[in-house]
Amino acid sequence: MELFFRITPKGMQEYLLSGERWQRVELGHFAVPLVNRLMQEGPASLVQRLGLADEEESSRYLTPLCVLAFFLAAGRGRKKVEALPRREDVELEVYLNGSCPELWAVWNRLQVLPFYAKLPRANAFGWHVKAADELEAAIAELTLAFMHGVRRPFKACKKHVALYHEECPICKPEEQLRKRFLSLLRQHKSRLHYGAIIVGEYDYAWAEIDRIARKARTGSVRQAIREYYEVCREVGLPTGWYGNYRPFLTGR
Repeated sequence: MELFFRITPKGMQEYLLSGERWQRVELGHFAVPLVNRLMQEGPASLVQRLGLADEEESSRYLTPLCVLAFFLAAGRGRKKVEALPRREDVELEVYLNGSCPELWAVWNRLQVLPFYAKLPRANAFGWHVKAADELEAAIAELTLAFMHGVRRPFKACKKHVALYHEECPICKPEEQLRKRFLSLLRQHKSRLHYGAIIVGEYDYAWAEIDRIARKARTGSVRQAIREYYEVCREVGLPTGWYGNYRPFLTGR
């Protein structure tokens, strides 16, 4: 794959060659999903995909990549690290001072050259990169962004330890699920109030719906869904709705 990085007064722009045209992509186009998959599924999930020998080798290549990614997400660009070094910056020193041979091994495989690109709106000078796979592309993205002092090319969600450009990939589906489930609780409560649903323990069912709604608003919505399903089975509330939520609960 071929990438082009244009240096601008506001930071850096990334382009991916598609056919014969340069297509603008978010800075960190390859690094963000790669790091997210590593954080969520572990290094073993990327062994075959990246052509690495085993989980240990995958960890050696990808752990320092995560260090650099989260430094960038925190706004710790090169200039800030030089001016205001912190104790934890030692992790970055290991990454960039030659103590991490994996980084240099991948970087030496990359072809990074100064380039004059014909972009869709205007021509520009920058760095042309040829990468064999997404690991090489991710290392090019993060290293060039850091060395050029780019601040926060993407953000990090502290709750889910995930990187994102616009919205956290875990928070967004979770919030949609939360709204959908709270709507279901309101429907059940209304039907219970008007007698459309008859249960043996009305007061208990009413109180449990209120309790679970509070939990769903502030806590784990998936746990609230599981609890409500058990309440429905216990008191005779409808349970047919659960099948629509089951795919969201698998493996969690």
